[in-house]
Amino acid sequence: MDLKDYWLTLRRRWRIVVASLGVVVAIAAILSFTATPQFESSTRLFVSTSQADDSTTFAGGAYATQRVTSYADLVGSRELAERVVEALDADLDPADLPSMVTATVVPETVLLEITVTNPESEVARDLAQSYAEELQDLVDELETPEGKREAPIKATIVDDAQETSDPVSPDPVRNLALAAVLGLLLGLGLAVARELLDTSIRANTDVTDVTDAPILANIVADDAAMLPRARPSRRRRRGPSRSGCCAPTCNMSRSTRTRRSS
Repeated sequence: MDLKDYWLTLRRRWRIVVASLGVVVAIAAILSFTATPQFESSTRLFVSTSQADDSTTFAGGAYATQRVTSYADLVGSRELAERVVEALDADLDPADLPSMVTATVVPETVLLEITVTNPESEVARDLAQSYAEELQDLVDELETPEGKREAPIKATIVDDAQETSDPVSPDPVRNLALAAVLGLLLGLGLAVARELLDTSIRANTDVTDVTDAPILANIVADDAAMLPRARPSRRRRRGPSRSGCCAPTCNMSRSTRTRRSS
């Protein structure tokens, strides 16, 4: 199919495209306006090492870069979740917290960003701040060598969690725009599929697509022949014409016989 065929298909099957667009947009609207709003709160930690002199600065930076990835994995641990629940004294299940929190390492840095998503903005803020504080203490415990008082590496909170008033999801404008695009693509796909599966003959081009035989004539249906005949007047009843049929039907019959004889 070339571009012209797609355009003709769209003109013939435009109802399928409109129906698909309407259904997909309606579903997206229902899901967007009935979904529970979700709020986010984030905090950042800076991972650094204690250096004795400047000669070990580069090595310490490389070491911190390696360790910050491990700290991101600790955010999803049950140990840290239990510490957060205990610190907040909240009625939460530690097993549910990992699904609310994500930890991301800023590329080419030693910054660790912790983000918490929750239906309540205040809870999201408290959880994010508590996660940062508890991770800070956990890193200090894990990195302090036995018999030492200080760890060679530490995590410092540089951005505290803040409460937000605007939910991050759902986003009705974005969802409806994506639904419109998806509905159009789906409608076009269904229209093309319906066109390819349609084996009926509707135009001369449909005939030339399947055979090389020439088209001798086109028989056009006469709508007037399908109308009921008027009842004859009581005063003067006329019998059937010599041909035995009404005029519109006879015209069609003569046209058909003429084309057959030709």
